[in-house]
Amino acid sequence: MRGLRLATVLIGTLAASHANAFGWELTRGTDQGVFFASAGIPGIIGFRCGGQFPGQSGAFPMFYQDSVTSPGEAHLGLFLGAFSSHYQSEPVPGAAMQIGGYSYTLRDIAYSDYYGEFFQTFSTTGALLSALQTGAPVTLLENNAIRGGIPTQGMGAAISGMINYCSAAWAGQPLPTITAETATMHLNAPTATTIRARAHLTATCRAGHTIAPEAFLTGDLDGDGQLDTVVAPETYSCNGSNPMCGAMMCGTPVFLSSRPGAIPDDILGNGPRLEIAADGGVVLRITQRCADGQFGTCPEATYRWDR
Repeated sequence: MRGLRLATVLIGTLAASHANAFGWELTRGTDQGVFFASAGIPGIIGFRCGGQFPGQSGAFPMFYQDSVTSPGEAHLGLFLGAFSSHYQSEPVPGAAMQIGGYSYTLRDIAYSDYYGEFFQTFSTTGALLSALQTGAPVTLLENNAIRGGIPTQGMGAAISGMINYCSAAWAGQPLPTITAETATMHLNAPTATTIRARAHLTATCRAGHTIAPEAFLTGDLDGDGQLDTVVAPETYSCNGSNPMCGAMMCGTPVFLSSRPGAIPDDILGNGPRLEIAADGGVVLRITQRCADGQFGTCPEATYRWDR
């Protein structure tokens, strides 16, 4: 019954996303001698690619591992609940995408507990990504049964931008210009700091963890033009418990783009959210204890970082 309930939730999410015209997002960047790019709709579907620049050597940072691809390849991720058999490690039977009336098999796609999604790798010049770049309607299938529709607003441009960025990096050519799109606040945007945050949570609980799509809040908190990530701790579960929350308060991890590494800043408080300040910058607002030790009757604390 648990699998059926989650599957039903996803169908509703996909339909609602289409109705609300949620668009695909493109994120690109470089860090510590590596490049990465992703295109997708947070909490539903995403493609990503990346690697080390030609001539670079050394270990690839842990928090970019799920973006590492061979030249000419991109990882596809479909999030929890995409298929009825999400709790199984075996390949999903008959998994496919129907794009513009044609069916494209997803081969041996299966749910990965490590990545927290259905995971598969495809050629950037293959039939699937070429079809998606046309922007044609997309339907997700399982054993010829319709699982739901994938919103397509901005899909072609996002996937093309991801491929062009990684292709240039693989070839050692100048990278396409990163525009202000990466500095815009998006809920759940698949950014470099979100990758670090997901790796941090995975390392905290290797088995049995649940990361909700709404767990990652992103915005430019430190003013460097790149997206930072705040983890909403109440959305996280490790084997049925929450290691980030105590009886009354939670530790809220903050991953800053201007402060690379796997260790986040940690803010004590509940219910974090990001807001646009009067000067156009992004701030973190969070409920903390009042002077008398109580909650809820005092002004929220507001945080902003100066690099």
